[in-house]
Amino acid sequence: MSKYENNALIKAIEDKDLRKRALSLVEKILDKSRMIWGYIRYPEMADHGERHTRNVFDLLTRFLVHSQRHLLEGENRLNDSELFCLIIATWLHDIGGMGGGISDKEFLSHGKARKEHPFNGGRIVLDDGTLFLDLKDDEQSAIADTVVTHSCRVELKQLQPKMVGGKSIRTELLAALLSLADACDTQESRVGGFEEVELKLHKLGLLKGEFEAKIQRIERLPSPDKERLEELRKDVEYISAQKDHHYKHLSVKNVFFTPTSIILEKNVLTLPEYDKYFDDALSDVQEKEFERAKWIFSKYGITLKEVRAFDNKDNIKELYKQIEKFEVFPGITYRLKEGIDSRVIVIGNHFNAEKANEFINLLNNQRIKDIETRSKILKNLRDLLPRKSDLKESEKSKTNQIIGFIKKEIENENSLTICLAMLKRLSSIRDEKIKNRLKDYFLVDIERMYNGLTVEQKSDALRISQKLNEHNPEYMKKLILEAIDWNETDFEKLSSKIDIHEIKDDNISTIRRELYILRSKAEENGEKEKKERIDKFLTELK
Repeated sequence: MSKYENNALIKAIEDKDLRKRALSLVEKILDKSRMIWGYIRYPEMADHGERHTRNVFDLLTRFLVHSQRHLLEGENRLNDSELFCLIIATWLHDIGGMGGGISDKEFLSHGKARKEHPFNGGRIVLDDGTLFLDLKDDEQSAIADTVVTHSCRVELKQLQPKMVGGKSIRTELLAALLSLADACDTQESRVGGFEEVELKLHKLGLLKGEFEAKIQRIERLPSPDKERLEELRKDVEYISAQKDHHYKHLSVKNVFFTPTSIILEKNVLTLPEYDKYFDDALSDVQEKEFERAKWIFSKYGITLKEVRAFDNKDNIKELYKQIEKFEVFPGITYRLKEGIDSRVIVIGNHFNAEKANEFINLLNNQRIKDIETRSKILKNLRDLLPRKSDLKESEKSKTNQIIGFIKKEIENENSLTICLAMLKRLSSIRDEKIKNRLKDYFLVDIERMYNGLTVEQKSDALRISQKLNEHNPEYMKKLILEAIDWNETDFEKLSSKIDIHEIKDDNISTIRRELYILRSKAEENGEKEKKERIDKFLTELK
């Protein structure tokens, strides 16, 4: 069964043959995903490929179902031909990223690809031999017009109605709907999350450095090429702008629709200084797309009045059902608040006790000892907790059991499990503000729990601390001094994990001083084994 067989837009096509053909073409496009999106020639930008296209189709579906249902069912509903053309145009709207006649030099030049991709997409659709979708001439024409005008650079008023399959196509309405759905994909999911963004920005930073080095070399020439310098400066400016563009996507967690509003939910994991990116995202949807299509919305009875941020008056449970139903993000979506008891989890059917028990059994299975695996299981278990106010009486006792289990896990070894797993992930984040904020949070937790840690956990804490280049002398001093009194097996476990060469010099002198004091005491007391262990550490610390 196709994932999109039950999609509301496809099911709204009344003609059985046309509905079947629409589904078949969507599947065909997905089968050709490598050909269509594998050669998108501006990978430095936010995603314009399959991930983004799936998002746009889901956003368009949710908009029509939850905000403007009359366009699917009412007297002025989209007719079968309009639905067919809108569906296919949505799946092809960014195909212009393949090129369509722009030279490689132009593609590499400060974002011309992005500006021209709607026009290239229209050309590719008209030349259907590129796609082998077997579209009819009238379908090609209407779909191409919709693809071209999904960009805010083209006036919607230029579009004229067309005839497809003997029915009139309101291309201006189709283009406005596609354009709005496209603009609404300003979500975190489009760029893949913090780690993916930081990796991409790191690569772009290297490319920017290469361009800046070229600029310096050209400027030192007796007769610098001014045209080439201007091109390179524009390239540097263009690459610099990508950081803001990606952070703007990171600032938006979800987009929801009501009959009168488009609601953007802010990502709670961003830093306060990123608020301006969220404001920019709101402004983009409001000013670039909503205002552009306002006259069309009024003409066709679309009741949208505003684009705004999510607030506490909104029914979070009902809004999140939109995501659950259409699977924009697989799995369960949750938002964090202070403390486990007040954690807000939204699940369409309130509470999945069976899934929770499955996770508990996995955690109780002592064969699962990998730190990151256990932390993922515990995180998934926490994600199953709904708000208590949303629960039926029969569900409350089970929920309290789960909360109790999680608290126990947190208080015992798995609090460290989570901290260590998160610290491992931090090593891949390149934004120092984010890294330091999170690092401080988890290191404080480890410090608080230190005395209750096992040998393995203490050595893991040290190893990860070293990887992060946060060589806390107190940790290392505690570990090494305590290790002197451990049994031989535990001592070997620790010494094999400590990389003495990575410890900073000022920390080494602190630890060495303590060890010499202990060595003297061990010698006075005739503790031969203890003295030998101290000597081993002192040798490595020289």
